[in-house]
Amino acid sequence: MTEVVEIRPGRSEIPSLGRFARTLHEHRYLLWQLAVREFLGPFRGSVLGAFWAWITPLVLLFVYAFVFSFVFRMKWGGDVSQGFLAYGLILFASFIPFSFLSTALNRSASLIVSHGGLVSKVVFPLEILPASVLVSCLLQLAVTTSILAVVAPLALDAPLSGLLRAVPVIALHLLLTAGLTFFLSSLAVFVRDLGNVVGIALQILFFLTPITYPESAFPRRFQWVLDLNPLAVVVRLWREALIFGRGPSLTSLGILATMAVLSFALGYWWFHRTRKAFVEVL
Repeated sequence: MTEVVEIRPGRSEIPSLGRFARTLHEHRYLLWQLAVREFLGPFRGSVLGAFWAWITPLVLLFVYAFVFSFVFRMKWGGDVSQGFLAYGLILFASFIPFSFLSTALNRSASLIVSHGGLVSKVVFPLEILPASVLVSCLLQLAVTTSILAVVAPLALDAPLSGLLRAVPVIALHLLLTAGLTFFLSSLAVFVRDLGNVVGIALQILFFLTPITYPESAFPRRFQWVLDLNPLAVVVRLWREALIFGRGPSLTSLGILATMAVLSFALGYWWFHRTRKAFVEVL
């Protein structure tokens, strides 16, 4: 006879953001160790090691440039240079925020389950697990952005000041992704099929976000889809800052900030309301 486990979310008070920050600070060494292990995990045992973190995106950059410049012969339009690397760099820049989000969400779908031994330890701060995934993704983002920061000024005359203009965008994107990571890592404990759902949802999100095409190519009657898609806002602001050197408008930042704060608040609340049931289910 199959035993049925009733899930009762914990009724304890949700920790404040100040307490969350103190937890991360107190366990910063553990957080860093877990993040580095997440980041270097795919390269462990390989000959080139962490150098693959630079080689892979660099190869993708030139593949994008070749395919879209010579095979599809696509042009971005406007005052953008139509050289070999132009479209590839724009596509590469647009792909960076999506890669950050997709990597974090894919890992969060199995995060708590794969660390079941740590979950059972009363003294272990569970907030460290989602945070370590986010730090690991930030490391990869730093690698890909460093490539873009070197190549874009040479190929597109992109201003170096674009990096500074992109800081608030990636900060809000981090907050948005953090909320989704907290939510999905908790939900995946109770719904083991969530990993498959996340994979399909990310594929849909990729094509509904102006990554491989400009926003002007999106049908106007479906404009509401872009309006409801926070990643579309992130990609546009990130691309405009790094490629075109334009700072984000206050309106766009306000919309993104609202979405990011709501995402983090709800995800953080859900994680702490359900964490007491993790041990019962695992």
